[in-house]
Amino acid sequence: MGSYRTKLLTGLAAGLCAAWLAGAGPALAKDNKDKASGKEVNEARDACKQVAENRDWKNVSTNVRDSSDQRVVMMVKGKRKGEERERECRYNVKQHNAEFDDQG
Repeated sequence: MGSYRTKLLTGLAAGLCAAWLAGAGPALAKDNKDKASGKEVNEARDACKQVAENRDWKNVSTNVRDSSDQRVVMMVKGKRKGEERERECRYNVKQHNAEFDDQG
């Protein structure tokens, strides 16, 4: 009788594991869909650098902090007249525009 019980418990465990794995797939896919694509992140990086360069910043660098399917947020660093500058830049994926935190 122990053999039957072992088989039953093994079958239940395998079934629960399969159900868990099947349910995890769509959730993981949704997380990736809610993130900006690599192309959109590069567009955001270029747009934020352009805002900085329009302010006469030199040696501009960017660091992505957050992204979604609607926006990309990054920190932008550079120098202007010898002084270090740092601003948060928000890029709207749908409207294809960027602005610094001091513009809003």
